[in-house]
Amino acid sequence: MEPDNTKPVAGAEHLARAVGARHGFRAHDYALIWDAGRFDPDLEVHELAITTRDGRSATVQVAAEALGRFNPWTYFAGMDRAFQTLRRREISRGD
Repeated sequence: MEPDNTKPVAGAEHLARAVGARHGFRAHDYALIWDAGRFDPDLEVHELAITTRDGRSATVQVAAEALGRFNPWTYFAGMDRAFQTLRRREISRGD
């Protein structure tokens, strides 16, 4: 039986949605994409791309160990910076 990787990923996505909301984004304003489109549980470091509907994106590096241990504090700052970057780009474009 394969390990269930959905809980840690769902937890990370839930955190990303909360951080996004903190920066004024709604869930339908962006997509969360793991590892270029398909979550690969064998990677030591995952890449979470946050892509807005107009094509802007920012990425967050998430260690597999942090996901497996449900330790969001190790990648929270990266998520916060990613949404700050996307928000700044939106403001500077006048959207």
